[in-house]
Amino acid sequence: MVQAMEERELEAARLLAGGLIDAGRFEAARDILAGLIAASPGDLFARRNLVRVRLALGDYAAAEPEARILVERASGPDRAPARFFHANALWGAGRIDECRREVELYARERATRSGAPETKKAK
Repeated sequence: MVQAMEERELEAARLLAGGLIDAGRFEAARDILAGLIAASPGDLFARRNLVRVRLALGDYAAAEPEARILVERASGPDRAPARFFHANALWGAGRIDECRREVELYARERATRSGAPETKKAK
């Protein structure tokens, strides 16, 4: 299913993966989403859903690098939620100090986006 997919095939695969996620069929959705990313590495929608699926499956080691890529590639209002996913993957992998730093960045970005005063760093 991977390499030379046309845009309509990519969209159909995205919809199928979304339906599988809604139905709780995470393993099947994971395989489709991994294929989407192989065909279109810049597809942040597919990457975000792959991270969600891997988190739901408890596969934190696989979710973390995907979530890190998501943070690196996301911009604007999409970056804070990407940090949230990354923090969840770090937490699940037992990387608590890194998770704490990511949560601080998440809170700062959310506060900046909402116009609220910047949150102070936890001690």
